[in-house]
Amino acid sequence: MVVRYAEGSYAGKGYVDRAEATLDKHTRTLDVIVRVPNPFSAGVTVNRNRSAGGVPPLLAGEFVEVEIEGVAMKGYFKVPWAALQTGNEVWIVKDGVVSDVSVRVPQRAGNEVFVTGLLEDGQVMITAGIQFATQGMRVQTETDESP
Repeated sequence: MVVRYAEGSYAGKGYVDRAEATLDKHTRTLDVIVRVPNPFSAGVTVNRNRSAGGVPPLLAGEFVEVEIEGVAMKGYFKVPWAALQTGNEVWIVKDGVVSDVSVRVPQRAGNEVFVTGLLEDGQVMITAGIQFATQGMRVQTETDESP
């Protein structure tokens, strides 16, 4: 995190303690509570144009710039919400044949879901047109050429 006081910038370390349960309706942001283990001596000078003074204390309720490190998920796919079937499955089509693929849904965002599972880039996925499919069912997609 970086705190700015007057003409100086000070950096310190903390961790995400918790996040609020709901998004702000107007800003579409989520409040995150960062805990700093030792707020009275938890920083180092990053940039200070004045020669006087040391690192100021971090006060409760203060707004700071925070950079949060996280885990980057590998092997996830962004698919339309309509492609997700009951039981966390998606229906893919290869050579005109339907296969159901089980997926895990770590995140939902609006009309899209992020899924992991045995999927591949470029697979044709059923998102509309049928309400029920079974493994091995033959279908014709919009991408199929007409005879």
